[in-house]
Amino acid sequence: MLKDLSQLNRGSSAMLHYVATRPMFIDVEVMNSDTRLVLGEQGSQASPSNVARGLSSLYKEITDTVRKEAATIMDVFLSPNDVMSILVQRVLEQRITILLDKLLVKPSLVNPPPMKEGGLLLYLRMLAVAYEKTQELVRELRAVGCGDLDVEGLMESLFSSHKDEYPEHEQASLGQLYQAKLEELRAENQNVSNSTGTVRRSKGASVSSSHQQISVAVVTEFVRWNEESLTRCTLFSSQPTIVAANVKAVFTCLLDQVSQYITDGLERARGSLIEAAAMRERFVLGTNLSRRVAAAAASVAEAAAAAGESSFRSFMISVQRCGSSVAIVQQYFANSISRLLLPVDGSHAASCEEMATAMSSAEGAAHKGLQQCIETVMAEVERLLSAEQKATDYHSPDDGMAPDHRPTNACTRFVLLVNFCGSFSMNMKLIDSENINHQSSLPIMLGKSLVQRTT
Repeated sequence: MLKDLSQLNRGSSAMLHYVATRPMFIDVEVMNSDTRLVLGEQGSQASPSNVARGLSSLYKEITDTVRKEAATIMDVFLSPNDVMSILVQRVLEQRITILLDKLLVKPSLVNPPPMKEGGLLLYLRMLAVAYEKTQELVRELRAVGCGDLDVEGLMESLFSSHKDEYPEHEQASLGQLYQAKLEELRAENQNVSNSTGTVRRSKGASVSSSHQQISVAVVTEFVRWNEESLTRCTLFSSQPTIVAANVKAVFTCLLDQVSQYITDGLERARGSLIEAAAMRERFVLGTNLSRRVAAAAASVAEAAAAAGESSFRSFMISVQRCGSSVAIVQQYFANSISRLLLPVDGSHAASCEEMATAMSSAEGAAHKGLQQCIETVMAEVERLLSAEQKATDYHSPDDGMAPDHRPTNACTRFVLLVNFCGSFSMNMKLIDSENINHQSSLPIMLGKSLVQRTT
């Protein structure tokens, strides 16, 4: 009987019939069980970790079933390898395809799912989990036996539609994450502003309400998103040129994010310097003043000076954090990105140039702010010398007594001011794409200005 069946169409009819009648292909409850095991109960929100566990369990069950069928096929069929090819192909094309269609619903790039529902990132994580686990299944099936079937190529075809549009989804996801983070930071800043009250201009108060400072932790989060994207770039392709192209695209997203974030942060910090300068201009009064008006003017000038000091401090902290942020990106490029770009000629150099260009806007904002810092410091020097320095401070005594060499009040406050500025400027770390040492620019420029003023 078996011999007769094997001779009919070279046995293909018997092989196909045997495979088609396996319970895993005709039992509807098997398909429903697969879905429940991987996605959970209907209406529940599946997570990548739960899906990973579900796929591991399901794929183990499938492998065990195929292994049992393989034992039967070896005993029954004269061409067991051919039957195994048909069986494994049917497993992938029917059972796995049905499951993947339910698991991987490709989101729209025009109307992406909101972040509260996981956003595009949830889809990408599900895709990565499904791809990785299905790769493991294929390796197990290959070990059991699948004849001459190109099982790896067949598996790739199951994911081809997703992989074709993967780079666009990855970049869109990074953009969605960035916008969501900015909204979160704005909301936090608004809450802080509401809790601390409106703008205060009393003595010692900042010029403006609490504004969002550059945060190295936020930049580190940008890099962490990019690192996750990098793992998917290398997971979905084994071809170095494709990996390099995708890696370059996601790294460009990081450069755009960091550049925009730190430039905006520096511009906000510059806003405080501009407001402080406006305060100083408003309270510049003439010399012919009554004692009462002069006292009021002096008090207001002190408030303007305090605002200037606060804005100076805020900007210098922003510059320090800017430098630390750029250093993090450079280190990430050297450790993780650089080696993946080497297979494509010119890609590494192009990314280096792109990195320098992306940071140029931040450098421009930093340079403008540093000049404003110098103007703020010089305005305070002018105020101190005008308010504290007396014409008789350096006159020789007329009574023949030894001169008093103790520093004057103006001198003491002047030294404190310079030391305060130096403590910030000498610790400043600004990364420059052309290796210009901006670290020394503020003290040098300040020194030249002081020499011109005192002479």
